[in-house]
Amino acid sequence: MSNIFLFSYLFCIFIFLCDFILLYFILYFVLYFILIFILFFISSKKVPANFLLDVFAKSGVRREKLRVIPIPIDIHSWDPMIVEPLPAVDQILQRINAELTSPFNFLSVFKWEKRKGWDVLLEAYWKEFKREENTTLFIQTYLYGVSAFMARDPEMVMEEVEKHAMKLGLQDQFKRGLLPRIEILTKELPESDMPRLFKPFDAFVLPTRGEGFGTSLSLSLSLSLSLSLSL
Repeated sequence: MSNIFLFSYLFCIFIFLCDFILLYFILYFVLYFILIFILFFISSKKVPANFLLDVFAKSGVRREKLRVIPIPIDIHSWDPMIVEPLPAVDQILQRINAELTSPFNFLSVFKWEKRKGWDVLLEAYWKEFKREENTTLFIQTYLYGVSAFMARDPEMVMEEVEKHAMKLGLQDQFKRGLLPRIEILTKELPESDMPRLFKPFDAFVLPTRGEGFGTSLSLSLSLSLSLSLSL
């Protein structure tokens, strides 16, 4: 009996050790692969769109090191069913709309630089619409490459608009108020107010010459705005 007991005891110890060793190796390999994944993820380059993945790959970055991670949207903050219009903008819209029949209001948001296509936007807007068609183009912007004080001055932005009208031979129409309406918005807004800025408009327009992801485009779609763009 003593021999049987000893054998059973040793066998139990053996089984325990085997289980322990097996568990150790399982945990070792699990941790090993987790570490490999983390190191690979850290060493990889994250880009927000397939377009940029191709750009990086063509520039010499190894394609297997690139990962596309789209820029997310806070769908609660941009929910069209709960977002309320920004009061300051809504008041301007109500004032303009009260004077018009079946008004249609466009919004464009960008910094005033060539890449954003402000010149294309103005030319297309003036070419497509007439004053009597009751459209208004709102541009939320700031001048790029100037002092902070000048960048947010709406009169200086409107001077740039007038210069472009002059370049297109439309200065006389611009001064006489015969071109379709344009409203310039330059107040800097916190991120939390951006959905409220977009909310009251009928369509978002951005004739950009190039975007990494186009965040403002996806945001406008989340608020169910019509979208007009060129890339």
